Amino acid sequence: VSSELQEYLIIDGSLFKNLPSNQKELAVDKGELKHDQLETIEIESFQLSPDNTKILLFTRGGISAYVLYYKNITTNEITFLDFGEEALWSPNNRYIAFTRRPTDVGPLYLFVFDTLLNENIEIIYTKDKIYTGYKRLAWSSTSDAITAQYETRDDIPYGNIIDKGETKIMLKL
Repeated sequence: VSSELQEYLIIDGSLFKNLPSNQKELAVDKGELKHDQLETIEIESFQLSPDNTKILLFTRGGISAYVLYYKNITTNEITFLDFGEEALWSPNNRYIAFTRRPTDVGPLYLFVFDTLLNENIEIIYTKDKIYTGYKRLAWSSTSDAITAQYETRDDIPYGNIIDKGETKIMLKL
């Protein structure tokens, strides 16, 4: 069992921190997670940043994609990122890479959110931006690039696969 799972646990859609005294402290109340289009949001899983100062929250709100938030543990600020599928922290704790479909169907586009600036940053694509989807994301050790599996289709959402493999995507920093 990872230390992440020992330190935190999800109970009834909220996130709790285990205290040394075997007591539990509320870390993120599901009631704090708001979105205009969703009535109920519950935490389904989470990921601590490498330095343990932020928590990436994978929540569900009655739709197929996750509703992604992150919480800064120091300031207690919760930020809505986007709807998404796969997501992970960069090694330097600053960025969150995630994939998202533009609609319910189609390729998984890649996004990178800068937690310092609270905005998405530009990505330098090496593949066709519109017709290519990404999965199995992995950060470079320097947090300036992402390696991902990709599939490029001749039409979206269900065209034929015309190219697939692994690619390195650089961030415009």
